[in-house]
Amino acid sequence: MNTKSKRLLKGFAIGCLGLLIIFTGFAFFGLRLMDIEDRYGDLQTVYFDAQDGDIILNKTNSKIAIIESDWHRIYVKNKNELIGIEEWLGPNYHYKFNLAIYRPNKEIKNIESVKISELQSQAKLISNINNY
Repeated sequence: MNTKSKRLLKGFAIGCLGLLIIFTGFAFFGLRLMDIEDRYGDLQTVYFDAQDGDIILNKTNSKIAIIESDWHRIYVKNKNELIGIEEWLGPNYHYKFNLAIYRPNKEIKNIESVKISELQSQAKLISNINNY
């Protein structure tokens, strides 16, 4: 084999490897989006819009909690308890919910001291999700 054909073969191999990496990345990205859709369903808006420290208001029962997340799940911190958002909504409310997500101007440590009227006036509304 001469040097020209070796360069051509190396270029072809590098191109194929690049395409393989791109295809694998798209596959993993698609699988991640499918996981979010399967896990949260209509609540996936909470997953994409909320950040750590945001406050979630359940308008059906007037519960307030702080959102905490990791790279693949959304949790709700109520007092000293950290639970999944589905459990926080309750077993009867997985498909019927009325939620609002607020981003406070300053960090809130004690969620029990927050009143709904103060929350609505002192925090920015990020998302309002109504599924009835």
